[in-house]
Formats: sequence, structure tokens, C-alpha cells
Amino acid sequence: MVITTTLSAFKERDSLYKKRNKTTDIYQKALTTVDLIRSYGPNFDSIEIMGNKFYAEFEQEKNKYGQMLTYYTLCRSGVELAKYELAREYAIKTISIANSIQNDSIVARTWLSVGFSYYSQGDFQMGIGSYLKALPVCERHPTEVCYRRIMASAYNGLGLCFSVKPFPNNDKALDYYFKALKIDRETDNTRDLGLVLIRLGILYTSLKDYVKAESYLLDAVEFANRVNMPVLQKWSLESMATLYKNKSDYKKALKNYYKSLEISKTSNETPGIISSYINISETFFGLKDYHVALIYADSAHVLSSRNRIFEPIFKVNALRSDIFKVQRDFEKALEYHKKSVDLKDSLFSERSNNNIQEIETRYKTQKQEKELIEQSAELKIQKEKSEKQAAQRNVFVVGILLLLIVIVFIYWQYQQKKKANDIIQSQKILVELKNKDIIDSIKYAKKIQEAILPPINLMTQIFPESFVFYQPRDIVSGDFYWYTIKNGNKIIAAVDCTGHSVPGAFMSMIGNAFLNEIVNEKNVTKPSKILDMLNDRVIVSLKQSDNENKDGMDIAIVSVNETNQTLEFAGANNPCWYYREGILTELKGDSQPIGFHLGQLKSFNSQIIKTQKNDCVYIFTDGYADQFGGPKGKKFKYKQLNDLFLRVNKLKFSEQRKVVKTTFEDWKGELEQVDDVCVIGLKI
Repeated sequence: MVITTTLSAFKERDSLYKKRNKTTDIYQKALTTVDLIRSYGPNFDSIEIMGNKFYAEFEQEKNKYGQMLTYYTLCRSGVELAKYELAREYAIKTISIANSIQNDSIVARTWLSVGFSYYSQGDFQMGIGSYLKALPVCERHPTEVCYRRIMASAYNGLGLCFSVKPFPNNDKALDYYFKALKIDRETDNTRDLGLVLIRLGILYTSLKDYVKAESYLLDAVEFANRVNMPVLQKWSLESMATLYKNKSDYKKALKNYYKSLEISKTSNETPGIISSYINISETFFGLKDYHVALIYADSAHVLSSRNRIFEPIFKVNALRSDIFKVQRDFEKALEYHKKSVDLKDSLFSERSNNNIQEIETRYKTQKQEKELIEQSAELKIQKEKSEKQAAQRNVFVVGILLLLIVIVFIYWQYQQKKKANDIIQSQKILVELKNKDIIDSIKYAKKIQEAILPPINLMTQIFPESFVFYQPRDIVSGDFYWYTIKNGNKIIAAVDCTGHSVPGAFMSMIGNAFLNEIVNEKNVTKPSKILDMLNDRVIVSLKQSDNENKDGMDIAIVSVNETNQTLEFAGANNPCWYYREGILTELKGDSQPIGFHLGQLKSFNSQIIKTQKNDCVYIFTDGYADQFGGPKGKKFKYKQLNDLFLRVNKLKFSEQRKVVKTTFEDWKGELEQVDDVCVIGLKI
């Protein structure tokens, strides 16, 4: 459950704070800080805020090791959460500090992260250049295992870039992969050994050498299961599925892709989710199920655009073009074909390909030049040493005198200004910090709430013709929507929790967690039984029998079974309206809320109706009808809401949502929104 997971995270974080405050060892403190920063994931904004806070502490303590590890953690987290531009900003800072304390390991590892960030965004030229920069750092430590493993990772990344760029060089890719494989086996490098096996399987799949491909991928699957590493299990399943897809065994392909997607969703690994969406879309295209193929392609495009991961987008556009082409919508097919070609050209041109070869040649040349320079440098070093020392002493003395003069002058000016501004500035900063803390906390709560709610854009996979109009009054909401599919029943709910803003949001998180437990874990699909169990859990979890807490929720929940052609409804104070051939039928909910109330506690009732094709169903909270506005500043009321649904229920659902939203905004006008709003419409 979400609540249990959150409490567990808080306990772990509290334990790390105590451990960090207790230790006096600067290295142990830095390592504990890394764990503490990462505990604020998967929200990168929170990771970044805490990382910069701890960096300032290390800076004050002059703990360079702590500063370096803090920025390195922000760089790695940025890569993992697809915040690639930010990741590279922190990489530059990390490398600067690591060079100043001669920590070659972090320098080389950071170049690996930079290389992967460029690869993920389709900038293979910069990706190859970054991986090559890690190699000379590792070559300074030829016998140390950790540097040999980093070198293998760089070879692995180079092989990946050469194999997937729009103008691939498969011979170079294989050469780099086999170099990586040799080192990984010699150093027993568990993580990268599985990864290079997967990538060799992928490359041989693309070359249609299915015998070698299957051999490497079977080794990768067996290895990933043996070491129990989710990231390896995900990509070995994904790659095996691609092999099956290329062999037109679509059933096996889909089975593996769905397993791979589930692992990526569990670990919140955005690039993995995008990759699975694209591959599933291509598989449904192969099965000639173009509607589902387009849904997954659109999902991949939304997620890629949101996270500025451009490389998959030209693949998605090419796939969309193919889908529309077979559907004989040639206008759209041409549109997406042009988008794909334009993006591909902008990401990588022949000129970029030549630049990559130039970068690689430059690396090899620099390496040879460096060896010659080192041999001749020893002969000159003694002669130049005494001359440099004398010159440096003179420069140092003059520099110190000038620096002292500048420091005295700056300090005098600073003291004069400080006396005049200290009081005003400190008060201003205090007010700003307090306001920022409050707003940041509420925005963070919003991100948590959005992460918990199921994605609106994926609801069409369950209800192809549907819409959700969801508009919180404040940053966070006491209303929420919820849907799932269980044992052939498509279940959806509109929920109105006590209050709005932060108090309502806490109740919505509790309600969402309990609905997931009751339906998805306990396999309860009857709406009245769901409400009974939800009612019990709210009363017990909030200890409402022992205190004055009267918090709860109103809810309308619908279960549609297309096989039996039935709709089953239960409600706590809220109704369900369904329209058949323009006639409204209202299914009223029970006149009691979820949670403690003064009346007699009764079980909830279900109502079942036989459905017909094109029945339209609407469930909602009271925020829409209770909104003040219009020419006289009165409530909208349910009569007008019924008229609105009668007017729009023949339209496409994407158009229905626009009309519902526009009507609400026009009615509200300049007045404030009085409550959270959630309206759900769907066609049977």
C-alpha cells in the first residue's frame, strides 16, 4: 500500500539523518548523505533541493569529498529520472571538484553518465565524445579493477552509440562490445556483464543473425535471474521480446514486453517505459491491431516529450506514419513521415557521423602524443624546475600583496553596506524563505498526488470513449478519480474527500490507497462491497470511534461488464446519471458518506442495469454544480448540469470535455473556484 511505503520511507530517512549527525568521519558522513539524498526520490525536485542544502553544509565545512559526492549524486539521479540537461550541469561541477582532489574514479564515472545522457537524447556525437573522455582517465590506473570496469562500461557505451545511431557502424560496435565483454569476464563485473550480453543479442537481432542473438540473450536472461537485478531482467526480457517480434512470434513478444514494462514502472525508469511502449506499439502493428498500436505510440510520444528525450520521438513518428499509411490516411501518414525525417536529420547528419570519426581519431592521436611528450618531459623537467620556482616566488609575493590590498578595500566597503542593510535584508529573507517553504511543500504534495493517481491519458485503454474533467481548486485536491480493470470488470470512481487543498489531498491519498488494496489486491469488484470495505478502513485508520474526527468522502463508483452487458453502481451521497437515446435515468447513491456519521451505520446497496450500445454514463462530485457564477453570481446547480449532458452526449468525448470545461470557466468568470471539480463521462 502507498501509506505503508510512505511511512517506511520516512522511517528510513529518519534513521539516515541520525546516522549522519552522529558520525564525525567526513567520508562516512558523505556516503550517508548520498543515501539520504536518494531517499527523496523519485521526485527530482526534492532530490535537487536536499542535495543543494547538503552541498552548502559541506562547503561550509570545507569537505571537498562531500561536495563532490553530493553533486555526483545529483548528476546520477538526473540521468536516472531523465533530467538530462540538469544532470550535465551537475556533471561539470562534479568533474571540477573531483579533479581538484585528484579523484579519477568519480571523474571517469561522471563522463559515463554524461555519455549516457547524450545517448538518451539521440546526440550520439556528444555521447561518443563523452565516453572517449573516460578512457584516458582509466588508463592512468591500468592494474586497478575498478578502473578496468569503468573502462569496460565506456566500451559498452561506445558500442551502443555506434550500433543505434541513424548511420550505424556495426563492426565498430561489435569491436567495442567484445572489448567490454572481455574485461567484464576478467573482473567478474556482474552488472555490466549482463548488459553487454543483452546488447550483443540486440545487435545480432538487428543483423538478422538470430542464432547468435538467441544464444547471447538466453545467457543474459539466465544471468539476470541468477543475480536478481531488475534492470537486467527488464532489458533481457525486452531484447528477447524484440527477437520474437522480428521472427513474427508476436504472442511471445507481447508476453515479454508486458513483463519488461511492469519492471520499468515498478522502478519508475522512464526510458525503459518509453522503450516498452514503442515496442508494444510495433508488435500490435504487426498484429494489424492499429488502434491499440496508436495508443501505445501516443503514450511513448507524450512521455518522451515531457522528459525531453528526443531520440525515441522520430521512431514514434515513423511508426505513426506507417499506421496511418495502412489505414489509408495518407495526409497524416505524410505529416508524421516528414516529422520523423526532420527530427532524424536534426539529431544526426552525415556531418555528425564524420565528426564522430574525427573525435575517435583525435583520442587515439592524443594518446600517442601524450606518450611521446611524457618521454621527453623528464629530460627538461630538472632544468625548468629551478627557473619556474624563482618566477613563481616573485609572482606569488606580488600577487599576495595585491590580493591583501583588494581584500582590505572590499572588506571596508562590505562593512559599510552591511550596517545599513542587515536588519531589512534579514527580515526580507526570513519572510521569503517561509513563503517558499510553504509553497514548495504544497507543490511537492501535488507531485506526490499526481504520481499516485492513475494517468488520465491511459484511461482510454480501459474506456476508449471517455473523458475526465479534473480541476483542483488549489494546488492539491480533495477530489480524485480512480479506475482499474479486474476479472473482466471495468471499474471507475469519482471521489470527493472532506475538505480541499492539503487536508483534502491527504484524504485522497488514503482513499486511493484503500481502493487499490480492496480491488487490485483483495479482488473485490462489486461496488457496494467495495464501499463497505472502504468505509470500514476509513473509520479504523482515522480512529473515528475514539475521537471527534468526522473526515470522510462521498463517492460514485461504477463497474461495467461488457461480457454480461451490465452496469453496476453504488454511491455514498453521490449519484450516477446515464443517458439512453437522450433520456436521463438517475441511479441514486445511499444517503450516507464513507466514514463516521451520526446516523445508523448501514451497508451500501448496488444497483444493476442492462446496458445497450451507445449508453452514456456520467459520475461527478458536487464541485461543478456548486460553483457560483453566471450573470447573477448564483450556483450552477444540477438542473443545468443535466441540460449540459443532454446537449453534449452525442459529441465525441474529446469534444465533450472541451464543452464541459469551457462551460465551467465561462460560468465562473472572474469569481473564485469554490471547490475541487471532478466529472467523468464514458460510453458503453
